[in-house]
Amino acid sequence: MQKKLPYLIIGLLAMLLRFYLNFHTQLVPGLNGGYYLVQVRSLLNNGALAFPDMPLLFYLQGLLVKIIAWLMPALQSDQIIIFVAKFTDSIGLPLMLIPIYLIIRDFLKDKLSRTYELTMIGFLVLSGSPLMLTSDLQKNALAMPIMLFFIYYFLLFLRNKNKKQLLLTILFLVLTGITHFGVFSVSFGFFILGLIIFYHKKALLPVIITGVLGVALVALFDISRAERLLVFWWNDKDFRISTRLLMDPIAVVNYLLSLLILGLSLFTLRPRMKEMDSFTKKTIVLLLALLLMMLYPFLRFEFWRRLGMMQFVPQVLLLLFLFPSLSGKLRITLTSIAVMLISGSLFMHVTRPKPPGIIDAAWADLKKIETVIEKDKNMIIVTRHGLDWWVAWTLETRIAVAYHNVLDSEFRSIYDPVYIIKQKKGRNRDYPGKTSPFTEPPIPPGSRLVYSSDYFELYQLSN
Repeated sequence: MQKKLPYLIIGLLAMLLRFYLNFHTQLVPGLNGGYYLVQVRSLLNNGALAFPDMPLLFYLQGLLVKIIAWLMPALQSDQIIIFVAKFTDSIGLPLMLIPIYLIIRDFLKDKLSRTYELTMIGFLVLSGSPLMLTSDLQKNALAMPIMLFFIYYFLLFLRNKNKKQLLLTILFLVLTGITHFGVFSVSFGFFILGLIIFYHKKALLPVIITGVLGVALVALFDISRAERLLVFWWNDKDFRISTRLLMDPIAVVNYLLSLLILGLSLFTLRPRMKEMDSFTKKTIVLLLALLLMMLYPFLRFEFWRRLGMMQFVPQVLLLLFLFPSLSGKLRITLTSIAVMLISGSLFMHVTRPKPPGIIDAAWADLKKIETVIEKDKNMIIVTRHGLDWWVAWTLETRIAVAYHNVLDSEFRSIYDPVYIIKQKKGRNRDYPGKTSPFTEPPIPPGSRLVYSSDYFELYQLSN
């Protein structure tokens, strides 16, 4: 129990902080905070998600909503959905401390100093990336502890060749797949790399089978994501250094830290590789290969950013496995860097927590629009990204985001009536941002103004 107590304390601190980040506002914070509410309500009311996606989180949240509604029938369903979305996000990611405890216990027992170990597990749940994975990144956050369980059982299998551990590896890989596409892609890559590094030519058939089954699993829930898994390296490439990097300093720090760890690994491992046992040597090579894969630079900004936010997992694992090879001076230096990054992250998130996409007053005004729209099975509202999910949640209507020529003739032939909503003020200070591509929709000539307030203008498109 004495060994586990620091993990429990750090885990509770991480949960309390995430409760603050989620509950400091009545709405769900973040650009996509309303997305989870829309999906869960659709699942409860219609038996299906409103938009194709990996379903595990929404089913868990829907189940909790049902339980709370049964225990407290006086509460409104929408209130319960908002509470459950915030609650599950607050406790999900800190569960990473369970598999990291198991990894340290089974692979690094008696090899770490106590200070170094606690600093690294603190970094795992309290640094910039894990705290960014709150509120509007709930699927990503929940998938992280599942991925770490997958890594734990996969490493056990690679060491012990135990069939039970292989089955648990596959189970957690599948659970990752039905939770979040991006985390599954990283886990999938780790699995393929592990088979190749540990089994060489013998890995060819398992790699092919795993590849086919992995794509099929994703396609079962979202065919577009399955296609992306096959061609992301070409279709989603972007050879420009985006100016939006300046708007995301945490992503820049992530990549610089990963490059530092890669350089440190090469510097410290070369003279010590002969002293390591085969499993440890291959495990470190596997983690280095994973980190290199996640550093792939030629991606669209959002994919690049998402990969950056997940790099803290291989970063921590590498720093743990490298510990026996580090000099005392390097250990102190790395511990100090981690403490500074944790402190900076805590200060930033506590003093400037992630806001929702719109301010409360704008959301209150948005509710009034329901009285002027003509709801029909073919009705749709065109809006900017960042307002879209709150329009769908508040007005319970179909939405389209205003880009890629969404108002073309084919679109108009499908939907009628078509409304266009423009936000005049009341956006939150962080969104859409000076360099964001998501702007207010254009108003075609002949559109009729049907609602105007301090915050919004609503137009009906003339067909």
